[in-house]
Amino acid sequence: MGNSLSLSLSPSLLYLFSHIIFSHLAKDIAADNLKRFINGEAKYLVSTNLLSRGLDFVNVRHIIQFEFASNKIEHLHRIGR
Repeated sequence: MGNSLSLSLSPSLLYLFSHIIFSHLAKDIAADNLKRFINGEAKYLVSTNLLSRGLDFVNVRHIIQFEFASNKIEHLHRIGR
């Protein structure tokens, strides 16, 4: 899904959502994008399920899912508890 998500965004949306994380992105770029989001430098972060487990973000008010989770557990991991 990561590749299809990044390829389906228009160039203007890629600029808006310039902080993207998916499995085929270089780890140093992904880490930098994540750091910018955590520090408040990035207003938006677009990700696949890659970030759905094990990370806790504070002050996140909205989560928009591109597609629905396949089960209840995956849904809980995506949106937090």
